[in-house]
Amino acid sequence: MTCKILFVDDDENILSALQRNLRKSYEVVTAASAGLALQILQQDPSFAVIVSDYRMPVMNGAEFLSQTAAKWPDCMRILLTGEADTRGAAAAVNRGQIFRFLTKPCPALTIEKALEDAVRHHELSKAEKLVLEKTLRASMEVLTEILNLVQPVAFSRSNAVYRVAKQLLAAIHPPDVWEFEIAAMLCYLGCITVPLDILNKVSQGITLSEKDQAIYESHPEAGGRLLANVPRLELVAGMIARQAKPGGTMPARTALEDFDRLTFGSHLLKLAAEVEGAISRGLEKAALLPQLRFQGYHPALLNAVEQIELADSAKNCRTIPSHRLAPGMVLDADVLSETGLLLVAKEQRLSDTLIEYLQRRLEFAGAEQMVRVRVPADQLASIDSLFCRR
Repeated sequence: MTCKILFVDDDENILSALQRNLRKSYEVVTAASAGLALQILQQDPSFAVIVSDYRMPVMNGAEFLSQTAAKWPDCMRILLTGEADTRGAAAAVNRGQIFRFLTKPCPALTIEKALEDAVRHHELSKAEKLVLEKTLRASMEVLTEILNLVQPVAFSRSNAVYRVAKQLLAAIHPPDVWEFEIAAMLCYLGCITVPLDILNKVSQGITLSEKDQAIYESHPEAGGRLLANVPRLELVAGMIARQAKPGGTMPARTALEDFDRLTFGSHLLKLAAEVEGAISRGLEKAALLPQLRFQGYHPALLNAVEQIELADSAKNCRTIPSHRLAPGMVLDADVLSETGLLLVAKEQRLSDTLIEYLQRRLEFAGAEQMVRVRVPADQLASIDSLFCRR
């Protein structure tokens, strides 16, 4: 796939020459001003490299690249300067996280070599980031499965909030979505510090004493502390710690991408929890949205709520034998032992590990159990052809 390069210069002749010379090797896009370039990046942030001239009216190249570093950190940045501007450009290298700066006039071969190096660095960084994200996500999924088995009451709610958050994120499309997904996945991590009888009361809607309420409300900060020392999860830890009291403001006139990720993430978790609570109470969307509008959420978040489904379609629910369970199904009801012991809580997405655990527990009891699940669309036909009970 051809890499995309954005060239920014107020000299149209230079832009035309660069486009002619490089169009066989790259997909070249040009902008005659920093302002126009920012508009292009807002609409399409997929550029591998941004090359900007230093001396431009209104906003110089160093200021422009500094802004792109904050909003689109994955793009490599190259600054072109005249001899007289070298000192000012050098001082801007760190501020704008500039990969390289070249002095003008710059030979075509020099520009091509700089672009090759920048693209190679971009691809390596992207690959490394992808591996790290996959490793972190897989590790968090394993941790979540273990916590689901240890503390099923709390983590059934966590799974429900996670499903809502994923729908909200799909409607908003923020960059580096994995951080927000992991925060939602582990939003109730701190509940491992909360006594089980308190969690049971919360799940049953029983009013807590003042002391128990204070203990329960401490779980966001406890979860944040547990994750704070994990490399690359510092921001996730902050989102979880602030989920009940997000703080910060999200003025309606400000673009969503201009908020810091901590503020956005903590607001997202609080909103997802409120929407999930509405789902569990059977509240209609028409009644929920007016309540949310008075709580200071950004209009983009509220628009995302309008786009999502508040509940899964009942037509996808099936009651099937435990030996027919498959990864991807979601428990629609708690699975209990014959003595009433909670084995696996509802809202959990089944994995091979959870299915094996559940089947072994039921096998040990000497009886097969019918399990109520929500079946993914691609599994419905095969399930219905074998056995189902609505």
